[in-house]
Amino acid sequence: MNMELTRPQTALTLTCIPLAILFAYEMVAPAPHFAAPQMALARHTMPPVHWAQVAPPAPDIYAAADARPVFNPARQPFVEAAKPDAGNAPPPPPTATLIGVIMDSQNRMALMRVPTSPLAQSFAIGATVEGWQVTEIQSDSVQLRLGANVMTITFAAHGPTNGR
Repeated sequence: MNMELTRPQTALTLTCIPLAILFAYEMVAPAPHFAAPQMALARHTMPPVHWAQVAPPAPDIYAAADARPVFNPARQPFVEAAKPDAGNAPPPPPTATLIGVIMDSQNRMALMRVPTSPLAQSFAIGATVEGWQVTEIQSDSVQLRLGANVMTITFAAHGPTNGR
C-alpha cells in the first residue's frame, strides 16, 4: 500500500489542519457578552371603546344588495314564511333510527338508536319512542303512532334511515 501523498493532497491536508484547530477553538471558547441597545418605544394609547355608543347600520342600507342577484341569477330576496298555527301543526317526528328487528313466533322487538341514549334500545309493541307509540313491527320497518299521525321507520339500502 502506497502511503505517499500527492502535491494537491498535501496542500489540502495542510489547509484542513488549521481549519480543524480553529473549529475546535470556536466550539470550546466562551461566547462574548453582547448587550442589545436600548430603544425608546413610543406610547400610543387609544381611548376605550364603549360598545353602547356604536350603533349598527340601518337595515335599509343593505336593501339593494339583498334584492339583486350576487352569484345566482335566480336569487330572490328572503321572505319569511308564515309560521303555522301551533294547534294544527303535526308533532315533530321522532329522530330514532332503526338498527335491527328481532322476531320469533311469539315476540317482536325493534332495536332503535335514539339521540337521548348512547346505546341502541329495544322497543316492543306498545312502547313509546320520543312520545310516539310503537304500533307495528315488521321485518324491515317499525310503525309509530301519535294521535292521528302515523310514521314508519324503515331500513334503507345502505343503512337505516327514517321514512314516512
